Amino acid sequence: MPDPAGPAADRTADAVAARYAARAVRADAEAAALARDSRRLSNLRLFAAGIAAVAFLLWATGRAGAAHLIVTALALGVLALLAVRHARVERRRAHAVASAALDREGHARVDRRWDDLPAPWMPPGLDDHPYATDLDVFGHASIAQLLGPVHTPTGRRTLLAWLLRIEDASPASVRDRQSLCRRALPRRHRRRSARRCRRRSER
Repeated sequence: MPDPAGPAADRTADAVAARYAARAVRADAEAAALARDSRRLSNLRLFAAGIAAVAFLLWATGRAGAAHLIVTALALGVLALLAVRHARVERRRAHAVASAALDREGHARVDRRWDDLPAPWMPPGLDDHPYATDLDVFGHASIAQLLGPVHTPTGRRTLLAWLLRIEDASPASVRDRQSLCRRALPRRHRRRSARRCRRRSER
């Protein structure tokens, strides 16, 4: 007898995968547009710097009057404004690139495309564990890889305790964890921002 929940689960997974794919396309398009803006600002900064340098040299060598010194000051002011604008555009571009990468990872996670996901971390001393190897808790195509990277020592210790010390779990502690997960769901945008920052710091 077929599982009645199967088709519904497949439809849900397909919808989530489609959402990730659409967001990745939007983020890639935004990153490409911001990259064009960044190149244009780079050219404008170079142009402003050239004007400032030429005007200053003309004034310094006595071949031009004080007006060229004013031009130098104006060009340097424009250069400073362009630098501030350029930095903002670059931050937005890095944000879009990180968003696209996270969405592609999410899509790969839904489709179980393990080779497209970050390499999983492997805690030491798993050979003697009663079920970690048999149940693929860590390693390639594992529960840990499906959950995603864990970077902080505290997070890794907590995940190790949850996955490898199941004998310490009680129905009450499991319900507490589920309650924490439900409370964390509305904060997914905050988590996503933190992951983007982490991704940008790794570049």
